[in-house]
Amino acid sequence: MGGVTIGSEMSGGVRNVFIEDTTFSNAAGDLQYAIYIKAAVTRGGFVENIYARQLTVETVSTFLNMTGHYVSGAVIGGTRMLTTFRNIHIDTAIVARTTGEPFSVAGADATRVATGIHLRDITVAVSAAPALAAGSGHYVDLTTSNGVVNGETFNPPVSAP
Repeated sequence: MGGVTIGSEMSGGVRNVFIEDTTFSNAAGDLQYAIYIKAAVTRGGFVENIYARQLTVETVSTFLNMTGHYVSGAVIGGTRMLTTFRNIHIDTAIVARTTGEPFSVAGADATRVATGIHLRDITVAVSAAPALAAGSGHYVDLTTSNGVVNGETFNPPVSAP
C-alpha cells in the first residue's frame, strides 16, 4: 500500500521520523502511495516532525496521502479523538507518474487541522489527475517551493478549512 506508512489505528504518537535517499519501486504493481500518513478519528494522538528528502518514485496512485479520516474494519468506540498532524517536511523528490492526484492532505476536522506541511523541490513528471485531491482540507501552513506537476508550478492554497 504505502512505501512509508505512518499510523492507522494508533492512539499514542509518532515523531521524529527520517526518510532519506530512498527509491520507491512499483515492480509488483501494488504500491499506491510513496508516503502515507493516516489516523482514525476514534484514536487521537499525533504525527509530527516527519522529514523526507532525496526520494525517487516510480508509478504510484498518490505521492503524499495524509488523512485524519482513516477507517479500517469496525469503528471502535463512538468518541471522536482526533489526531494532530504537524511539521511534515518533504524535500527533493522526483516522481515519474501518478495515476491519481499526486497530493492529498486532509487533517481530522476544522478543530484539529494539519499544520506545517512543507513541500520543496518536488517534481511529478506525469499525473493523470489534478495536483491536489478534491477532498483535501483541514490544514494550515501548507508551503511549497519549486513544486512542479505535469510541467506546471504547483501552488496549492496555504490553508483550507
